[in-house]
Amino acid sequence: MITQEVLQERVAIPQATESLSPERVAYLEKLVSQARTAAAVFTQFTQEDVDRIVKPMVLAGLGQAQYLARLAVEETKLGVMEDKVLKNMCATEFTYNYIKDKRTVGVIREFPERNLVEMAEPIGVIFSLTPITTRLPPYSSNASWPSRRAMRLFSAPIPMPGIVAPRP
Repeated sequence: MITQEVLQERVAIPQATESLSPERVAYLEKLVSQARTAAAVFTQFTQEDVDRIVKPMVLAGLGQAQYLARLAVEETKLGVMEDKVLKNMCATEFTYNYIKDKRTVGVIREFPERNLVEMAEPIGVIFSLTPITTRLPPYSSNASWPSRRAMRLFSAPIPMPGIVAPRP
């Protein structure tokens, strides 16, 4: 059994020693503001509009699965590229196949006998931390859920010292 002490000896977890600079805070506030604007626009879309947006997102994720798996292995020296490719593709495609036929905009279900209508309503902007060792599944599968629900997603890699994650 691995105890907390043993785990801490094996994995050096850096602790933040400084707060965000005012410039960084302003940058993040601008991103949140832009995400709120995008979410407000997205709420005006029909189910068909949303589906036309989400499907290309998923296809782009599938198209980059091998490239991102290779980057993750090269940068972190962790994992097996072929396993990461499979994980990237499965997580992306399985998530999409699960949500693609579900209604996520407007009226979801009706219960005439109870005089009820279930409506989809976005909850706003979501922030997601993504493991640096596996880039694609969190981005592509996590992004497809909020996009289908007319929400915006911020996703950022968990920082690792000495590793910079370039944009694909």
